Amino acid sequence: MNQITGTDGSSHDSTPASADQSIDSRADLRGRILKNGSAMGLMATVVGMVGLSMAQTINPTQPGANADPIPSAQTRDMFRPLMPASSGQNLGSEAAADAVAPLQPTPEAIPDTENGVGANVDASAPPVEIDGKAVAEAQRRLWRIRPKGGAAMVYDDNIFISNTNRVADVIWSVTAGLAFEIGDYRNLKENFLIAEWYGTGYFYTQNPQQNAFNQAAALLGQYRWNKLTGQIESRYQYLTGPDREVGAFTDRQLFVNAIRFNYDYSDKTTFDAEFLQNTQIFKSYLNQYDYRLKLGGDYRILPKVKIGGEGVAGILDVADSPLQYYQQIRGRLRYDATGKLAFKSSAGIEFRQFQGESDEFRIEPVFSLGLEYTPFDGTLISLTGYRDVIGSNSLVGQNYVATGFQISIQQRVLQKFFVGVAFGYENDTYFATESDIDSSRVDNYIFARPSISYNLADWAKTGIFYEYRNNDSNESSSSFYDNRVGVELNLTF
Repeated sequence: MNQITGTDGSSHDSTPASADQSIDSRADLRGRILKNGSAMGLMATVVGMVGLSMAQTINPTQPGANADPIPSAQTRDMFRPLMPASSGQNLGSEAAADAVAPLQPTPEAIPDTENGVGANVDASAPPVEIDGKAVAEAQRRLWRIRPKGGAAMVYDDNIFISNTNRVADVIWSVTAGLAFEIGDYRNLKENFLIAEWYGTGYFYTQNPQQNAFNQAAALLGQYRWNKLTGQIESRYQYLTGPDREVGAFTDRQLFVNAIRFNYDYSDKTTFDAEFLQNTQIFKSYLNQYDYRLKLGGDYRILPKVKIGGEGVAGILDVADSPLQYYQQIRGRLRYDATGKLAFKSSAGIEFRQFQGESDEFRIEPVFSLGLEYTPFDGTLISLTGYRDVIGSNSLVGQNYVATGFQISIQQRVLQKFFVGVAFGYENDTYFATESDIDSSRVDNYIFARPSISYNLADWAKTGIFYEYRNNDSNESSSSFYDNRVGVELNLTF
């Protein structure tokens, strides 16, 4: 097999480029899709802004009666880069940690709200604040600006996630950001608009050539018309740091845009639709463009139980690889038990075809699930699981099937201390998308992360953590293990 070389000099499997005619036709198709997708995103943004400006009254729903809820556990999801900080989370260097976290981009999250499509952005909502001051503020303030900041010091004994060249360093990071929120920004049930930006500077003590400034921005909006709810989502990340799939330091930009609609046909029946565009631009590796349309519906068979189904159709375009078409048929189940247990799952079969490869046709089971359980006051147990097909950014003409799970347990102690532990596992099995490529890579990745945090004040949290990561691959160049320990501070005003 041929090789492509990354910025660090590492090599990766490659194959010759396609014929000029095939490349031109695919480029034309991609150009049309990008043009149409951009136009739809711009139109949705304008519609959302106009809709919000037309709203006469926006009354945020008061939070529940629980006086001190535990924030939801965090999972890596590149569709949700701006999750709120929570106790025990790696605050100052989370973006760098994400680069070698489980690779699955779409684990199901447990939504905070029952109705509408606000559930799709629950991960971006500020943590619900229950004290009297916060409730009074929510009742009288239609909008707010929230400065946020953080700092961390992390010792990492393998900053390049290398199997042979282990380099240790102390990494300092400083994060600053701003969020503008208007409408029902606390509960995300009614009309709202949220705009966020964060920047993080990373400073390496012994390897200053790796210093970087990462950025993330998001725009989220929702508007209700009686039974119909519309939502827009636009996200951007610029990251410099190690990436587990390519096995090296690299620069990449991630773009996600989505338009969603939810229609309450009756008290028991709802329908939903989503168009999503996901683009990954790598400086020295393979870019990819993913476009998907999802249509689904749910029926409430019991007061707390919904069942339904969804169909997905998509196009995946990875550089120097055949154009891919895929379809999914999934069944859905959702259970909401107030205050104790929430469960959401989607499972089915994917059919995938590859342009120009008449004999290349794959069928794969796919699923995603999320669970949150609060058995006792001050205790939260979270579980996510997934299986999906993902295009490789490092190996030409290859995809991989990612199957994994993450479980986290968090316990409040003495009101202001939080003790937590998270554990995750992912299996990545690669397969060829072209008949003349031999694909055999298999990765097994695990991580464990205990942490302790302390709420200094309503606006300040600090904590310490230890994290162990291990990627066991049948290709030795992709294997590594890593130990990280750090202290962190998070400020949210």
